[in-house]
Amino acid sequence: MTVEPAEGTAADVQTADRDGVLVATVTGELDAATVDAAGTALTELLDKQPAALVVDLAVSFLSSAGLSMLLKLHGRAQNDGIGFAIVAQDNAAQHPLFISGLSEVLPLAETVDAAVESVRGSGD
Repeated sequence: MTVEPAEGTAADVQTADRDGVLVATVTGELDAATVDAAGTALTELLDKQPAALVVDLAVSFLSSAGLSMLLKLHGRAQNDGIGFAIVAQDNAAQHPLFISGLSEVLPLAETVDAAVESVRGSGD
């Protein structure tokens, strides 16, 4: 799903199933203009009650609105007993997570493989 608001920014959410773990790769800019649609797409993945969801932030920009969305997704996953992890390999995603202190709150992994491994049994 690609989200393209009038301002010209875009965010894209692509999913893959890794043996019951959904991996959602978010690309583009995750800002105030795109966060609602991207958040809806990710929430719809949680609605499917997967064993776990890994959000791979391959974004070129991550705003405070994006950080807030990630916190909400994490809370929803916890409430529903769904394993959840975030991958932030690039500085555009890492920097906001670390500077905000959310790296201490949200479950982060260094790679998609490490995230998938970390959430495999967490929903049980």
